[in-house]
Amino acid sequence: MPQASCGGCTATWTGVALAHCGTCHESFSGAWTFDQHRKMGSNEEHGSCTDPETMPSLEQRESGTWHRRVGEHETKRNEVFSH
Repeated sequence: MPQASCGGCTATWTGVALAHCGTCHESFSGAWTFDQHRKMGSNEEHGSCTDPETMPSLEQRESGTWHRRVGEHETKRNEVFSH
């Protein structure tokens, strides 16, 4: 699979699901996490970035990519299926 890169920073990635923001240069695990970091509220400018560090629904993994935070119920479910 070819490697993609951002023209505005040093980020590189492979895969079709990953989303990289050309404005704030953060990388996200997919469309849902990318969309969550974009402000859509009536008091916010449409299309501006929210710092993912301030978003409880997201967590940054070792790779630097932001993912949907795994809830306790999901962790327990995954433990059941991993045995």
